[in-house]
Amino acid sequence: MREQGKVSNVGVSWGGIPLPRLTHQREEIVMTYRNYTVTVGTEPSEYGSECTAENGERFAVYLAMLIAEEFEGVRVIVRDNSGPVNGPDAETCEEISTWIQETGFPVALLA
Repeated sequence: MREQGKVSNVGVSWGGIPLPRLTHQREEIVMTYRNYTVTVGTEPSEYGSECTAENGERFAVYLAMLIAEEFEGVRVIVRDNSGPVNGPDAETCEEISTWIQETGFPVALLA
């Protein structure tokens, strides 16, 4: 009868077949958003009816900076008009959009 799951000083074997030695080190898993793109607009009307062109640009740049800090690796484009968040996972796109609307946008307006 074969011994299964036998541990030896050379590693672990299963049914006499040596298996790679497992390590028990914990690795930190870091989510990166490198496959996601956010387009932030400088159009003053996106920031309120009394926003000037200068303030629209300032708000957009600050919002872009906040997004990049919150979502490591995300590509942020600043141009005339905002666009939807694009990426491979719709749920993650929604997560980013929600954060922008609930946190990023209000903070940028305080800049």
